[in-house]
Amino acid sequence: MRKFFATLMVLTFVSTAALAEADHHAPAAPDGAPDKAAVKEEKFDEVKAKRLAKIAEHMEALKKKEACVQAAADFTALKACYPKRGERMEKMKEHMKEGGMDGHMDMGGDMPKDKAAGH
Repeated sequence: MRKFFATLMVLTFVSTAALAEADHHAPAAPDGAPDKAAVKEEKFDEVKAKRLAKIAEHMEALKKKEACVQAAADFTALKACYPKRGERMEKMKEHMKEGGMDGHMDMGGDMPKDKAAGH
């Protein structure tokens, strides 16, 4: 059943992309410039197709995790379904132990280090 839905989603996305590709030239306005509405619609179709493809990727990943969790017989097997869980936090803890970020979280701002250190 899962393979059926996965195949159906792939076919839907491929046909959507094929239809968008078939009409990839925007009609020209009377003065020879491309019609802005047509260009905007073309861009919408492209963005929509990309987002749908990304959603399909996420759904496939979720289906794999779901199958793994359903097959798990104990906590060790369940933990194996999420191999990257906690990895990021462990890296941050190690970095902080090494004196990283001077005890401050980097929020991506452009505050000079001397002001951040005195903060």
